[in-house]
Amino acid sequence: MRKVAISSAALVVSAGMLAFGSGAMAATHGEAPTTLSMFTSPPAQLGNLNNNEFTKLVEKKFNINFNWTIAPAADELTKQSVILSSGDYPAIFWDGNFTSAQVLQYGEEGVFVPLNNLIKKYAPAVWKKIEATGELRQSSFAPNGNIYALPNYNSCMHCNFSSRMWVDVKLLDKYHLSMPKTTAEFEHDLEVFKSHNIVPLSGATNGWQTEPITWIMNAFTYDGGQNTVGYGGDEYVNVSSNGKNLIFGPTQPGWKQGLEYLHTLNAKGLISSATFTQDNTQLDDAAEKNKIGFVPGGVWPTSNPAQQANWELVPPLTGPSGHKGVAFYGNGLGQYVFAITNKSNLQEDKKVLELINYIWTYPGLMTWNFGPEAKTSNPADAKGYYWGPAAKGVKDMNGQQATYWVNSNLPTSNFNAGWYQMGPMYQTNAERYEQASPPPFAPDGAGAQSLLQFVTEKYMIGHQPKYTVPTDIWVKPNQVQNYSTLQTNINNYVDQWTEEFITGSEPLSSGWTSYVSGVKSLGLAQYLSLTKSGMVAPFNTSSFKEDVAQVRRMENEKQTGNFSLYQ
Repeated sequence: MRKVAISSAALVVSAGMLAFGSGAMAATHGEAPTTLSMFTSPPAQLGNLNNNEFTKLVEKKFNINFNWTIAPAADELTKQSVILSSGDYPAIFWDGNFTSAQVLQYGEEGVFVPLNNLIKKYAPAVWKKIEATGELRQSSFAPNGNIYALPNYNSCMHCNFSSRMWVDVKLLDKYHLSMPKTTAEFEHDLEVFKSHNIVPLSGATNGWQTEPITWIMNAFTYDGGQNTVGYGGDEYVNVSSNGKNLIFGPTQPGWKQGLEYLHTLNAKGLISSATFTQDNTQLDDAAEKNKIGFVPGGVWPTSNPAQQANWELVPPLTGPSGHKGVAFYGNGLGQYVFAITNKSNLQEDKKVLELINYIWTYPGLMTWNFGPEAKTSNPADAKGYYWGPAAKGVKDMNGQQATYWVNSNLPTSNFNAGWYQMGPMYQTNAERYEQASPPPFAPDGAGAQSLLQFVTEKYMIGHQPKYTVPTDIWVKPNQVQNYSTLQTNINNYVDQWTEEFITGSEPLSSGWTSYVSGVKSLGLAQYLSLTKSGMVAPFNTSSFKEDVAQVRRMENEKQTGNFSLYQ
């Protein structure tokens, strides 16, 4: 057992923390099973982990037992902190929730052990994938070269470009309008909708990307949107085109132009005041009744699949200075879930990394998520199973022979087939898109994932900046509080003034100079310096490119209505 002094004051572990053993003994294989003591916070729909099919499978496969320390999701952060501060923590954090700054702190204190050599020896597939995957590699290595924790890597191309705007094409057709390409054309369409008693533009406070400012601002200058995770990936800090310097977006001339445009829209009554007060359910309801022209969101502004065809993506707008951009969210992973502590021994290290090595393969990933594989290619015949081999002729989201089918209708409680993304995972876009999928332009809206991929490929990929600030900022432990305070104060200040400039309560003409001075006085130079040193290197986005062949295929399907590839 490794031992090290903990710098934090000792605390008593909350009585609400539940610890229990699995009770199921694995096959001995000539030796006693290894017990893995693991902290986890299971998804709400999982039942008792002892009775889980994946638990039983891997206990037998790897000759292990699990001794779980369970923290409900609502209390995960608190209980994680308490148990670490107490010094009485388990050997392994399987599904924790750590920022890069916390990972660096616990690593330098010796609480989290370096994983580099352990992964190379016991999980070679994991090591290869870390080296081969840009965003995973950048997120995994601390500045001193050590890997102290693993994140969840769940690649989703359309999620990386999720700041979108949608338009009701029936309304465009009704009022003889074309799809806007510039900010001037967008404003004209909004004005026409208003003149016909249609809400021109509305959003919501709690939906996925349902605020309109980020999408509009990217026609003037880069706005990274709500991308802050942990202590990094700040939405307002940009990287110069040569990757060498950091720029604070909200003090740039393009930001001022964007605020002037947003103020004009607001003053003309083209942005509904409900945008900043209503929830997503209210927004969906109004959108389904054809009462709104434009709606921001990561997905369509309707929960009714049959009405998705009414809404089309608005391509990124070109602003008056020629800028045309999109917010980018593929620049890091943010949350770290897996770490081995100094309470473990080499046998535990070996077994848990062999388990991860299995999960980071295609069959291991699917079984970990959904439980054992069905033996039939017909989902209707696979009672009690949630995935299986795709039948011959069934196509995936790329129009190729699908590898597998998935029944996404998982039980909302007591799901006991798989662990459903509990713990470290590795899923690429390629693996995601090998799933059997309805065609992207299916009239019933069933091909939603394929269609989101299509609009992302066709309209958005390639308009992101070449370099961005990575989500994972390695702030030194003695600088965490200062950095967090600077970030909070600066961002809150910008948010407050942005609202005042847009509403007109603070005129831009007289307030801009004072606003910029105020940002600087809050410690902007120090904040940018700490960000630059903590990011190690900027994130290069050039690997995110349009798949021209896929776009052409889907365009042909849309024009011809030929979905014969999909069975």
